[in-house]
Amino acid sequence: MALAVALLTAAGCSKSNPSARGTPSPGSTSGHSPTPTPSSTGIPTADFSYQGVRPDDAQNRPSANGPAGDAAKKAVQAVDTYYDTAFLQPSDWGGGSFPSLAGLFTPDAAASVAANLQALSLGPLAKQITRVNPSVETGDTVDVLIEANGSPSYATVATRFQATSVPAAGSAPVKIVQSAQFMIETSDDKIAAYDVTTSFNGQSSSSSYTPPPGSGSAST
Repeated sequence: MALAVALLTAAGCSKSNPSARGTPSPGSTSGHSPTPTPSSTGIPTADFSYQGVRPDDAQNRPSANGPAGDAAKKAVQAVDTYYDTAFLQPSDWGGGSFPSLAGLFTPDAAASVAANLQALSLGPLAKQITRVNPSVETGDTVDVLIEANGSPSYATVATRFQATSVPAAGSAPVKIVQSAQFMIETSDDKIAAYDVTTSFNGQSSSSSYTPPPGSGSAST
């Protein structure tokens, strides 16, 4: 939560005052079940569930709840797409290069993806496995920054992901665990900032990106 507050503060310091924090609405933001959902091919697809939505609105307006809820649903969908691309859909792995992953990020953040594939994706493990079976796909409350005009600008989501790989011949299963926080730019549902730690059989890699002041995302 501390990072979520920091990211929203960076995003809105010249717009709204995110210190006026609403009360989380209960329940999942998307109606997702915690049970992984198989696709028509039998490959699991990401299906994260969250604890609720909290608008960060300087004016603490009840009317902010609707836009915040809509933005949160789109942010959750963006996170589901990230996990499908980075971990669950073999057709997106590209032999460990993950060619479509950077397209899920804003231009500023996308420039950091290639150097951080080990933490942001399966990385080279993709060459050694045939699929990934998720067991945990959960998130905390989704925080949504509401601007003075009542529109949402950013959403932060914290996730917990656990899975086990199905190995190709001659290799052993690998336990995959990722804890992450993402800031989603609501104008295009792209990841504008992130802080992730991913481990493979206990060997961890971490990476983070926050847009610099004056950039198109989270500008001050």
